Amino acid sequence: MDPSVSKMFEPAFLGKVNKKGELISRLEELHILLRDMPQLDAAERPANFSKTAAQLISPRIMGNADKDLKLLACCCVVDMFRISAPDLLFSDEECVSIFEIFVLQLRSLATCEPSTGNGIKVMYILQSLATVNTCVLPVILASSGVAGASEVVLGMFHALISSIHADHDEEGTNICHVSVFTNILNSFISALIGRFKCAF
Repeated sequence: MDPSVSKMFEPAFLGKVNKKGELISRLEELHILLRDMPQLDAAERPANFSKTAAQLISPRIMGNADKDLKLLACCCVVDMFRISAPDLLFSDEECVSIFEIFVLQLRSLATCEPSTGNGIKVMYILQSLATVNTCVLPVILASSGVAGASEVVLGMFHALISSIHADHDEEGTNICHVSVFTNILNSFISALIGRFKCAF
């Protein structure tokens, strides 16, 4: 692997950065790299891929108070979900926490312009949830009784419903909304059917 690529997955790339501006710059670099990376088996992924994922969801990065920094971290995390699918890099509890932050980002679609600025990044998250089918994960976790997952599913529905606007059609926003709705509902129905069958 290209040394410049491997360097981005070294713990120091995100770990030894004190200035917010520099950390944002490095997250942008990482997102550009991950965005173009195909789905990979565990053996094919860069060394320290899982460690980088852990860094991204740390309170220092994904829990940061800075909105731009947090949004970039979310973009990187949806990329990692896609690249590592169907494997999960995070625990059930971590997935719930991650989706709680995703929901917060999706809520901003109600007030931001999806074709400019941070709206583009939020749209990126929404499109990834829709196309990669990652949006069904909270439903699966909720059906397994994982604490907080049901609230995440409801929060996602509310965020999507409140952000649907007629003037979003040209940007494909509403199409993504429908795709996420459909995927979540199908997963929810499948989970209910599975529970019903197990009862007999």
